[in-house]
Amino acid sequence: MMNIFSKKLNKIKYRGFLVFFVITGFPLMLLSQNPWASAVVDYAFGGGQTLGQDAPYFPSNVLGAVNPNVTNTTPASLPSEVVSLGRNGWLVLTFEQDVIDGQGADFTVFENAFEYAGGQVFDEWLIVSVSQDGENWITFPYDSITGIGFAGRTPTHGGSGINYQDIYQSGGDGFDLAEIGLNSIRFVKLQDATRFQTPEKIAAEVDAVIGIHLADPTTIPIATNLFSLSVENQTLLISSLETIAVLIVDISGRELFSGLISPGAAQSVFCNVPTGGIMYITGRNQKRTHYAKFLMQ
Repeated sequence: MMNIFSKKLNKIKYRGFLVFFVITGFPLMLLSQNPWASAVVDYAFGGGQTLGQDAPYFPSNVLGAVNPNVTNTTPASLPSEVVSLGRNGWLVLTFEQDVIDGQGADFTVFENAFEYAGGQVFDEWLIVSVSQDGENWITFPYDSITGIGFAGRTPTHGGSGINYQDIYQSGGDGFDLAEIGLNSIRFVKLQDATRFQTPEKIAAEVDAVIGIHLADPTTIPIATNLFSLSVENQTLLISSLETIAVLIVDISGRELFSGLISPGAAQSVFCNVPTGGIMYITGRNQKRTHYAKFLMQ
């Protein structure tokens, strides 16, 4: 559904978060620590390769965990598993809590590099930048000749029992915030760097990003979105601390609700929410836009 949202957002000239929640009849809360990147903040795909860029694959194919069935010789390759950035394309991911500096690597980037012909690695490089606020960026240093400093160089090690927060088990490429003098970050930007490689390297893919050292989730504010949601008697309720414009569509793109939500008490926006039904919600004010995908259980 990113394509539908993008078309509407192009008219208002700004983008925001794409956040995934599951509605269970209670107000939405951050209940546990999720180490995987959980939202796409912004992106611009390049040319040359389009794998996984369309709905229904993107952005879910870069959020959450890697496919545990991948190995160092059989990488993730389906459009449901990875997205190609295209030549010089990029995307920005965010986490539910800060990634903090600890001992060794603080987060790991999983591309879909793989081994072949006696241990050679087919890799497609990614430039890695990080930010604390999503606006000011620091890029990890890299060598465009040797590839040192890029992500996308090390195959993923899948399988049962793998601890993906242990880079020695998981594979992928780890990055240490101490290398660039930061104590914490919330955003990771990945940009295709195959322009530095030989012609058969068309464009890098992204599978997943995981935080290894994370801030305590109990110290992070819950109410960080423009709106809060709850379900009562199969009715979707939205509340906000300010006036926001809200658009709700179903999985086919059919509009279910469009209007203003005033600050104050929760307002009913959709009745008879079906079990298993998926809705895509956009809320915006003058400065920012938040997206949400909701599954009624």
